[in-house]
Amino acid sequence: MNDFLKFVLEHLRTGILLAVPMLVMSAGALWGYYTHFRKKHGREKPFPWLQVFLYILLAGYLVVLLYATLLRFSGGWLHYNIHPFLAWQQAWNDFSFKSWANIFLNVALFLPVGILFPALWKCFRNWKVTLSAGCGLSLLIELLQLVFKCGVCDVDDLIANSLGVILGFLLVSVLLDRKRWPRYAILSATLILLLVLPFGIYGAKTYGNLPDHYTYRLNTAQTQWNLACTLPPSPDTAPVYQGNTLSKKECKIFIESFGALVEAKDYSISYYQDMVYCNFLGGGILEVFYRDGSWEYFNSLLEGAWAQWEQPEIEKLLADYPIEIPTEAEFTAEADGWHSFSCDMQRSGTALLDGEIRCRIAADGTLQTLEDKLNRFTYHSDAEILSPAEAWEKLQQGFFLDIFGYTRTTPAEIFATDCCLAYTVDTKGFYQPIWQFTLSGTDGFSGIVEIPAVRGWF
Repeated sequence: MNDFLKFVLEHLRTGILLAVPMLVMSAGALWGYYTHFRKKHGREKPFPWLQVFLYILLAGYLVVLLYATLLRFSGGWLHYNIHPFLAWQQAWNDFSFKSWANIFLNVALFLPVGILFPALWKCFRNWKVTLSAGCGLSLLIELLQLVFKCGVCDVDDLIANSLGVILGFLLVSVLLDRKRWPRYAILSATLILLLVLPFGIYGAKTYGNLPDHYTYRLNTAQTQWNLACTLPPSPDTAPVYQGNTLSKKECKIFIESFGALVEAKDYSISYYQDMVYCNFLGGGILEVFYRDGSWEYFNSLLEGAWAQWEQPEIEKLLADYPIEIPTEAEFTAEADGWHSFSCDMQRSGTALLDGEIRCRIAADGTLQTLEDKLNRFTYHSDAEILSPAEAWEKLQQGFFLDIFGYTRTTPAEIFATDCCLAYTVDTKGFYQPIWQFTLSGTDGFSGIVEIPAVRGWF
């Protein structure tokens, strides 16, 4: 099971356990109310079991809501987001289970508001009243998170919660409104289809998404942009390659075979958003990445003297491990026992080789670290790409991911000192072209910024 899902279920279980005392008190109140009702009405009037049950559900839900949004966090850090649909854009970019689950959990969290409020009180059978109440409750929670510095005060949570309220209202209205239930059924289905639409679009796309794509457009008007290099010539198309993506099952099979290789007696596996993490008890740590099949092994228990080895000796030492060293790879003996085999966009028959294999070996020949990040790609198709001039224009317009603190300290001037066509792995395992700009500027701003080259991103 995905570790994020385990985390959610664990907190849900804790929240439900906290709701048990509320349910016990509700049971006591129910008995008292039932006794009073029977004394007043006898058997002439039926006891409103459904209404009482809904009140108990509402009480339990409010306890779970309070825990999920406020009580489970420890205060001390101020986190907030004021960019609408940032969470949706991030989820679209990396298209991971965790990112989408965060959004849909926030939608589901307020479904009971849209369902229980109209079911209990007639005044909430107007969608405007129910939506206002749900938005008000969500806004109150977000402001409390901001004031007490617990959780994240996020405008996207408010949007997702509001969608949950509306969806809950539409679903319960199918049962409550006998005249207009077909309309509510159609609206419910339409909203659900809109929520899952990104998955249909993603499935229809040939290539995947880029996790390092921009999430919101930056305001770059205060910066003077200077092109301090010559833009390279560019063809109208560029090749896209297919990589080696791995499923969870394939990762586990690889881990089991690697564990036998290092003679690990036992191991524990954790599944994360972009990788599988394995701790070989007494035998090191192995991380396997889904998108490109690369992996890293590190034995933290190994310490000793390091030695430099010749290429044939290294190849012999690594022969038992699940790696393939291409004849085209360039061998480098680094310091402190580090050695590498690297390829820079080199062709080997129909394959494209890019990346490196690195290892660290002690003087007695014991392996401490082994990293296989030498990707092997096969040609898939040609794609239309932006020209470097178009990419430079997109960069100036703010369509890039802010990983260098641009918004914190906006530089007055930025220089693009280099531009080249590079490649990166997308969420479907394709190796697709990007325009890579090397930037330097005032206020300490510097770094490499990527602009997707395949047309259709913007």
